Amino acid sequence: MERSANEQRYCLEGVSANLRADGRSRLQRRAVSVETGVAPQANGSARARASDRSGADVLVAVKVEIEEPGGGNPDQGALRFSVECAALDSSAQHGAGADEVAAELEAMLESVYCASPCLDLRALCIEQQQYAWVVYVDVLVLARGGSLLDMIGAGVAAALKDTGLPQVQVMPGEAGGAVELEISDDPYDTVALDTSRLPQLVTLSRIGGYSVADATAEEEACASAMVSIAVAPSGTVLGVHKRGTAGLHHSIVAEMLPAAVQLCNS
Repeated sequence: MERSANEQRYCLEGVSANLRADGRSRLQRRAVSVETGVAPQANGSARARASDRSGADVLVAVKVEIEEPGGGNPDQGALRFSVECAALDSSAQHGAGADEVAAELEAMLESVYCASPCLDLRALCIEQQQYAWVVYVDVLVLARGGSLLDMIGAGVAAALKDTGLPQVQVMPGEAGGAVELEISDDPYDTVALDTSRLPQLVTLSRIGGYSVADATAEEEACASAMVSIAVAPSGTVLGVHKRGTAGLHHSIVAEMLPAAVQLCNS
């Protein structure tokens, strides 16, 4: 999204005065509205968007499948992400196309949720070397509106909390062969995922020498860099991802980390 010189000046002056265009302070986030159970055919689902409808809008659906354990982990299930950008306005990621934005978001989600112990993958194993649950998380971006990754994080967390694994009974196989599975078809006979370690995602944008939380699309257009931080419920920082063309001194990033943790605890 291209901003005129006057629009950029207005944004910078508001951030400098700690009074942004929508009335928020620099580190104040918008309220988020989350609805669960919005995709009845999925095992879990959620829609997350700004309460005032001014920000990003995402739909997250979770499907679970039983597959053979892979990746050299015979006693673990897996977590997989896919992202589709149904609607991207001209503000999209510095002019990047929908497919490019989706690929970048998928990579960030994989690095946050799959490279850290957010879910107990061993709890997804049904029978070692034979059967395990694979959790597929599909994200549909309905509207961008700034701070997209943060909104996706809220939607992913809500959808996973809404997800139930069907009860499975393991039966001995014939003549010592592979075991057989009896899967309950009762939609209420399920086991909830352990989501107690899911992180929150917080993006801080660097605008005019200040860190700004939950930037709007207009504010992101004025930002020199954006840093997305994954924070565990314990307050541990699980990952940091930087976007934007400007470099950031390590001291600035060091200041952002406790600010992100404090935002998650507020």
